[in-house]
Amino acid sequence: MLALSQLDIDPGESYSFTVARDKFVATFVKSKSDGNIVFKRRDTASRYVVSRADFLLMRGNGKAVRFKAAEAHRPAIEPDAFDPPAVGDSKTVAARKRKYLKAVTQKYYVTCIDDLGISRSIDKIRLFIKAHAEEHRKLGLSKAPGASTLIALCREIGFSGYRPLHLFLNGAGGDRRSNLWDQFILEKKAQLIELYYSFSDPIVTEPFAIGWFRAEIAKESKRRESSHEGVLEIPPRSTILRWLRMAATPESIARKEGRTVANRQSGGVVHHLSAKRPLECVVMDHTQIDLHVVVLDEYGEVSESTLRPWLVLVVDVYSRMILAANLTWESPSLYTLMEGLKQTVKPKRFLSHLATNPSLAFACDGFGKFRRMLVDNDLANVGQSMRMTAFSVGLTVSFAAVKNPETKSIVERAFGTLNTQVWHQAHGGVRGRPGRLRSEDPREFARFTLDEAQEILWDYIVNVYHVEVHDGIEMAPARKWMEAYEFFRRPLIDDMQQIDEAFNKTVERRLTRSGIRVGNQRFHHPLITSRLISDLYYLNEKPLTGYRKNQSVSIPVRIRAVDERDPVTEIQIYNYARKTYDPLPNFDETKIGSFAQEHVGRIENNAANEEFFPSAQVDINRGKLLQKIAPHPLVAAIEREGRDSPQRLAIHSAKTPMIARKGVQRGSAARKANKAKAKNAEAQKLLRQSNKLNDPQNTEAEMFDKNEVVANLSGSPDRFQVKDKAALLARVRQKLNLDR
Repeated sequence: MLALSQLDIDPGESYSFTVARDKFVATFVKSKSDGNIVFKRRDTASRYVVSRADFLLMRGNGKAVRFKAAEAHRPAIEPDAFDPPAVGDSKTVAARKRKYLKAVTQKYYVTCIDDLGISRSIDKIRLFIKAHAEEHRKLGLSKAPGASTLIALCREIGFSGYRPLHLFLNGAGGDRRSNLWDQFILEKKAQLIELYYSFSDPIVTEPFAIGWFRAEIAKESKRRESSHEGVLEIPPRSTILRWLRMAATPESIARKEGRTVANRQSGGVVHHLSAKRPLECVVMDHTQIDLHVVVLDEYGEVSESTLRPWLVLVVDVYSRMILAANLTWESPSLYTLMEGLKQTVKPKRFLSHLATNPSLAFACDGFGKFRRMLVDNDLANVGQSMRMTAFSVGLTVSFAAVKNPETKSIVERAFGTLNTQVWHQAHGGVRGRPGRLRSEDPREFARFTLDEAQEILWDYIVNVYHVEVHDGIEMAPARKWMEAYEFFRRPLIDDMQQIDEAFNKTVERRLTRSGIRVGNQRFHHPLITSRLISDLYYLNEKPLTGYRKNQSVSIPVRIRAVDERDPVTEIQIYNYARKTYDPLPNFDETKIGSFAQEHVGRIENNAANEEFFPSAQVDINRGKLLQKIAPHPLVAAIEREGRDSPQRLAIHSAKTPMIARKGVQRGSAARKANKAKAKNAEAQKLLRQSNKLNDPQNTEAEMFDKNEVVANLSGSPDRFQVKDKAALLARVRQKLNLDR
């Protein structure tokens, strides 16, 4: 591994170490002649010795955190705290974003007072805020605090050189300045500036805007005077004109006159970027590479479509070292830029297989805490959020000048080199390769996947780009990087965990008594899971009452999104109650690799299981055993006759079509309908009986005398009598044709 002669560490500094499952705090004692570093543990007073290379990796991976007593209980940065405000934000999310933006604004002004040596007087601080109003607006900060508030914050929040963000998040401070003008005048002032600096035809002139403003104030003053509410003092013309002049910025001029006029007025001539030491200034840019890459479906098979991925590149100005190179399907967004920024400040352990000699080891060593990052102005919409996030953790991000590509000429030249030397020469390159016609579609020749293209990219960067002599510096970037750190100390991030908190994506998972499941892995520890459920029980969505009272809670939580290169030993869960990220270990303590290695190992294990004994044969054996211990006659018949079933469905055997019977109606309306139906049926029955009695053709009336029938029906069965028995038998015989 790589061992540097200079490290960002001083005697007496304390660090919080995480070694396997052991966490402790130790103080730096000395550096030994063999290069090892000696620490003294606070808990056991024993010595902890670590090599310089291992300490460098631990610093970069957040396993060794520069410890400060005031930050022992530092609250974590909440998920999505620095995302841009959205229309669908809830009240809680909107308040959280306002709180963080207010804290960042206070930290910015207090840091300016410390660094610039501004006198802690109200007049001096007010002059500074007024003079830097334009820079304040460009940074996207919230309303500037009052001078007295800033003086109190300088006295109460930390000390000069140590102003952590979490100390500003306790709600202290605020704007206590009193307005000199009525609120109505201030609202009309904002409308005046918007009117004057808006695009219109004809253009809005100063006399027109000032006349409209004074007329609006006069009408409101007259209304208040008639309602005995007092009168408004109309600002003088000089004051209104000063308001308009103070609101003049390159952006407002561009909105009113056009970007060309704004550039001619305020766009300075930008020279080539320069730096005097590594990581003093880095440049970030993005482009869509000139290579068609095949797309894999969910089963890992090559689909018919091809796409051109996006490349996010970060280049060091001093040494021309490429600090980050990330290919992604996603177009430039906040998360793609943050992935490039995170790759810049963390060591690239995934390139260890390319460090085959000391020179190539330096070619894989590009990382560290930069002093300033220059971002393309086209990324202003998403770059503002990244800028505020980076500023909260001590990183400075600024935008390149508008329509001045020479500002980013270093990274633009790197894009051109990668296109001509790599992408155009590869299968699927946009430009024609030797021996191929330009009229041919390059998508037909695409053969590389995104992961393969990413491996090719880093292979070229390490083995060619970093060790090849560049005209601008007249040496290889890896050599200049190596020689620079013989004199300079590499700046490193104090707490890499805070970088992960600010820049990582978060996803939602469900926390139960069994822990959290991510993919095929289960993360659970009885004590930690119980404590998390106790803290977050109020987030349970379904009340566990009735038949659910013996079930486990299901709490929605946010965890850091895991990557295939992340270790499978633990995940980080955000605890909303304690404002911290809590680790939850893997339930299987034998898991030590990454998620990608675990996936590959699972595939190999499944293949080995199939080779040992096929799962299909297990199903056959199970079926034979079930038929042996519980034989079923239908199964035996099916096996004798093949697939044809010995039974026939009714639909195949019916001779006449069958109409399905209506279902039973339910409800009060159905009960009323059934009652009415029964009543109507009874009435119809009585009517039929009456008709039979009155019908002269009725055979029963012919057989029986009508008077006898009425008398017998009105009486009881035992009173039934026939007065003329001979006549009755004669009628019956005649009716039945018995004489024949």
